[in-house]
Order: sequence, then C-alpha cells, then structure tokens
Amino acid sequence: MATTRSVIEQNIRAFNDQDAESVPWSQDAELTTPGGKFTGREGILGFFGVFQGAFSNGALTVNSWIVEGDRASVESCPPGSTTACCRALGRGAALR
Repeated sequence: MATTRSVIEQNIRAFNDQDAESVPWSQDAELTTPGGKFTGREGILGFFGVFQGAFSNGALTVNSWIVEGDRASVESCPPGSTTACCRALGRGAALR
C-alpha cells in the first residue's frame, strides 16, 4: 500500500515530467494552495495545467514536509521563471 509521502513524491515526479496520466490524484482528493482549494482529480489537474503553463521551465522541489497519516503539508517552490500572470492564484499577481 502506498504511503502519503510516496503519493506526493509520485505527484511531484509526474508534475515535473508534465505527465498528467501518472498523477496519482483520486476523484475525492483535495489540494489547498494559496490561491484556493481544488477538489477531485480533474480540478487538481486543471490547477496544475495553469501552473505548468505559467512556469513551463520550472520543476517542483520540496523545501519541507509534514506528514501525519493520510494528510500532508508540503512547502515547495518552482525554480523556473514566468512573465505570465498565474491565474491559478486567484488574484492578479504577476509572478517573475
């Protein structure tokens, strides 16, 4: 059985490879970001699609983890750059 941490690691690999088919999110998954809460596989994939569009040369790396049972908090930052407004943030912040 997969652990919470291994599922997140699989997600990060799939995100960095831009391989949506390998993303492990289930239909009842929830992702909370500074820009809001995304639910279900399609909602989360939609968020990641916008994020990858804004940071197409970036890859996620984890700065810190907190994992307790089936819940986790992961702090990460994409090292890429963008001149686009990241609509996923839910506010008109231009990221550079």
